[in-house]
Amino acid sequence: MTGSKMQRGFTLLEVLVALGIFAGLLTVGVTIYMQVIRLQRETVRTQQAAQDFRYVMDFMSRDLRKSIPQNPQGFDTESNVLTLKSAEGTVAYYVGDATGPKTQDVCADSATDCKLYRRVDSGTALPLTGVQLKGLSTNTHTGNGVRSVVTIVLTPKDSTTQSFQTTISSRAIEEAVVQ
Repeated sequence: MTGSKMQRGFTLLEVLVALGIFAGLLTVGVTIYMQVIRLQRETVRTQQAAQDFRYVMDFMSRDLRKSIPQNPQGFDTESNVLTLKSAEGTVAYYVGDATGPKTQDVCADSATDCKLYRRVDSGTALPLTGVQLKGLSTNTHTGNGVRSVVTIVLTPKDSTTQSFQTTISSRAIEEAVVQ
């Protein structure tokens, strides 16, 4: 009876094949899960940057609408500064650090911490966003002979985030602000 009793179960080869298939499926599943998590984090970071840029553009738009731009006419991609003359005083938006503006070449360097700042007259510069920027470009021209029109382009340092651009018309007439 002991010699004729049949053993039930899996052979070692069957167990190894099943284990290999399970390990392969688990590897594929974990890889897909990690990709989804990475994409989700990237999306959240991009959405946060977009929200920060919308806030900054809104803030700059409000200032510009009640100011006269002091930047020279034309396209400026080098200085990283937008200067406005308003009832509040001289307002400067710049990309750099708390000490002052930096050029786009300096800000493009990964070791340099460049953010968008706002300074009124010679007061303290306040950062407007935590997003690292490479540049602030402006195109200033007189739209109808009286009011200035400024196109602002903010370029993030992170290459996965798009640049943000807006065109704003100053609603202040130069004589009214200067007085």
